[in-house]
Amino acid sequence: MRLKLFVMSIITVILMYVPFIGTFLRVINTMIHETGHALLTLFTNGDVTRIELFSNLEGVTFTKYSTWISGFLSGISGYVFSSIIAFLCILLWKKGKYKWMIHLLLYISVINLVFWVRNLYGILWLVCFIPLLIYLLIQKSQRLLESIALILSILLITTSFMSTIDILVLSFISPNRAGDATFLNSITYIPALIWGILFFLQAFLFLYLSFKTILPRKNKIMEENIVQY
Repeated sequence: MRLKLFVMSIITVILMYVPFIGTFLRVINTMIHETGHALLTLFTNGDVTRIELFSNLEGVTFTKYSTWISGFLSGISGYVFSSIIAFLCILLWKKGKYKWMIHLLLYISVINLVFWVRNLYGILWLVCFIPLLIYLLIQKSQRLLESIALILSILLITTSFMSTIDILVLSFISPNRAGDATFLNSITYIPALIWGILFFLQAFLFLYLSFKTILPRKNKIMEENIVQY
């Protein structure tokens, strides 16, 4: 199991930096991040105008909110939501619920295409990504489904963590251009760097929980290696 996880992790990291393929895959995290903003806005009686996804891995959610708490919850939700979804995918993979995980990503993608994403790149990306998810659900190879689900799980937890490193660095060197951290600074007067640190810490927590979940326990490995006579 450990060897398999190591090999699949290496494959995932390589794919992340392959031209075009890496960008295509990493936009999944961007979509989930922006979905977090949109859902919290709606849950707090705000309005989502549209979402835009870009090939440089950036995304924007255009919202309207009438209360401070709506704006605040929407502002903190992006990075937290992407971490939660990534960890949930790890849990589903660990429990062997590969199709549940693919269904989760499919539902998020379809909702974005139907209701929110309106820029050309975002629409084209979703139109390409959704059929790939559908193919995974209808094809017959359980091994392929398991392997792709693992790659996607590792990809999501990795990119959700890496994105918080980016925001942490930006909030330190250029706090006026640090995305969600800058927005939260504008409505709470808490420095963008503090928000960058908090985003990083929550992502690190979910990364730790993911490793703890997906890696087999040492005592279990020892039990499996016991030779019975």
